[in-house]
Amino acid sequence: MERESQVRPVLPAIDQILIPNHLESTEIPSLATLGFSEQEVDSIAGKKLIGGEQNGLKNLEMILEDAYKGFHDFTLISPYMATGVLSPILVYHRLHAAMTPTNKKRLERRTARLFWRDYFRFMLKKYPNVYFKLSGHHGTTTPERANVLDEADWKSGHTGESFIDETIDILKSTGNLPSEARTVLSLYLIQETNCSWLESAAFFEEYLLDYNPATTYGIWSHVAGVGTSKKDNLTGISWKEALAKHYPKGLQYTQNPSKA
Repeated sequence: MERESQVRPVLPAIDQILIPNHLESTEIPSLATLGFSEQEVDSIAGKKLIGGEQNGLKNLEMILEDAYKGFHDFTLISPYMATGVLSPILVYHRLHAAMTPTNKKRLERRTARLFWRDYFRFMLKKYPNVYFKLSGHHGTTTPERANVLDEADWKSGHTGESFIDETIDILKSTGNLPSEARTVLSLYLIQETNCSWLESAAFFEEYLLDYNPATTYGIWSHVAGVGTSKKDNLTGISWKEALAKHYPKGLQYTQNPSKA
């Protein structure tokens, strides 16, 4: 499909928006008005996304710079695409326009994530009845593990594994996590706990700012080895191997992406 198809051009910018006359004046309700407790409001505040197209474009321009060496990369713009603020088509064309001999491989990896994003959307449309089943597309279930950890322990970040506890804390406190860290954490939850991949994926769904059902559950099914693409299922890879590959020096996470 990549070889035989083209990504259509970006639509022209809208120069006016027509709205009905005499609309009632309203205000967006506060979290407290919606019934959240003071403690829940404080917890949510740390995951606040600074919205708007201009902020999304600012992050996009940051990762396009040759000088940017951070590991946030795609997850800097994925929340904006998930909420409809940034067009994936615009992102695709900006990536291609910015490619140079020095950054081509890095930006091609970002482009590949856009293709995967579309792939998961199409697979959800094609296989809606099996996409969220434990046995996945291939009708096989992941083996049960010994109940090494109580669910409350890993959800609260008390596994005893420093990298895992750190990534769980970052996910819960910021609503975001670098892509490779998500993979390591996913493999850990599948291999070291007795929760199903669907239960673990629901944990990601609860906290991710860039959550969308097709991508989140599509990636998780492949981590669990029951995804729609057999060759891309992560079977035979341990979470420790993934950790050594992606983070030999640890996560070195910073909440300021420009300094990553």
